[in-house]
Amino acid sequence: KMRKIAKEVYNAKLVQYSDTIVVKKYLHNIKSGYKLSKYDIDSRQRKAVEDRTQADIERCIQQSLNRTKNNVYAFALSNVWEWFYTLTFDPQKVDSFDYTAVCKALKAWLDDTRKRYAPDMKYIIVPELHKSGRYHFHGMFSNVGAVPLEYSAAGSTQETAVYNLPSYCYGFTTATMIKDSDRTCSYCLKYITKELCATTQNKKRYWRSRNLNKPVEYKYNLSDDDFAEQLDGISDNITFAKTIDIPKASNRINLYMTNI
Repeated sequence: KMRKIAKEVYNAKLVQYSDTIVVKKYLHNIKSGYKLSKYDIDSRQRKAVEDRTQADIERCIQQSLNRTKNNVYAFALSNVWEWFYTLTFDPQKVDSFDYTAVCKALKAWLDDTRKRYAPDMKYIIVPELHKSGRYHFHGMFSNVGAVPLEYSAAGSTQETAVYNLPSYCYGFTTATMIKDSDRTCSYCLKYITKELCATTQNKKRYWRSRNLNKPVEYKYNLSDDDFAEQLDGISDNITFAKTIDIPKASNRINLYMTNI
């Protein structure tokens, strides 16, 4: 049996990020707030594992992919970023084919960096699975304090200065100043792929510092006229609009993005 915890019905959502507002209007109401009892969850999970087909596995991977991307996107847009780091691994020091090993090395460097140079450091980091099967990491950082940098004449251009991170002892690094956070976020998201999700099941797929700002969500149940009136108030600042069909849910989203 289903145990009713709460019920929430809405057809519009406003999400406020650092300097962006995203408005979503659903064709049909979204209902949430129901929760299965632990017994039903356990029994359904057992049945799901027993009856799972290849199509089900693919669907789970896609859902995991979407969930990871949405979380990274939300945190990335809710904060102000200064630096983009790339962290690779010297095979003589860390087995970069071993996801557990590279994750352990990344955590050790993050802990040491916060302790020695930047206690208030903010970051969100994603892995990249290279075609060779090796892993490395890309991340957006701010509040980096006294993290040392070394100018790289070989990698720099007139438009972009490239630095290395001498405190990172596991392999090669690059650090560049972020000029466009949205573009850098999109760059990070492209590395979150089905192949990555398939090889990292039940493992961490992104790292974020605990001091990150989170997006603020507001949910509404509005008539079409009321929504149109509210949208008209921000229409001059809308920078992006898109309609998204969701066939499996028999629903449609009208999405609008505006600057604050």
